[in-house]
Amino acid sequence: MHSTTIPSWSALSRQSALSRRRFWRAAAGTVVALVGAALFLPIPARAQEAKHIHTKHGFVDFPAKTAFRPGYSVLIRTEDDISMRVHAKELIAGDVYTFWIGVADPDGSHYGGRVDSRVVDASGIVNLRVEVEVGEVVGDYHPDGIANLAEGELRNPMTSIIMLVIRNHGPASSDPADLYQQMYTHQTYNPEASDFGITIHDPQAP
Repeated sequence: MHSTTIPSWSALSRQSALSRRRFWRAAAGTVVALVGAALFLPIPARAQEAKHIHTKHGFVDFPAKTAFRPGYSVLIRTEDDISMRVHAKELIAGDVYTFWIGVADPDGSHYGGRVDSRVVDASGIVNLRVEVEVGEVVGDYHPDGIANLAEGELRNPMTSIIMLVIRNHGPASSDPADLYQQMYTHQTYNPEASDFGITIHDPQAP
């Protein structure tokens, strides 16, 4: 026959007190470890957070800047780079659109270039992400004919005004040479090309 010995009440009390002491010692050790870790982790985390500027702005027509356009852009800037996410919608399916970044530095200089191009599908939506590091040329093509814009390297991400312009080049051409011009050049003097909208990120405005 199997039997189980039931300990006395005093024995249970001693075991319970011992368990509580062990628990509180373990809990105290955990708290000390967490507090010690907290003394080191938040400072660089806060410092890193302070080095970011995060802004979100919609599009307006360009160059008048008087009417809203569908879509928005989100810009994250640090001392080392910029990262922009663009969401544009209600674009014309089958048309070629190019995307241009312009940078205005505090010293008055302006520079930039083309950062992407798309033939829009039936959804009329384009999502893209652009990243530029300090010292990197902004855009891969110098758009001749655009006033106040030259080729240049990103210099002051935290203090510069960052703009993105969407340009429509009309229906995608079936001629490869013409399609190249639509997708990789500004076509400044082409009457079929026009600016759809612009989004502007001022570092002083959230």
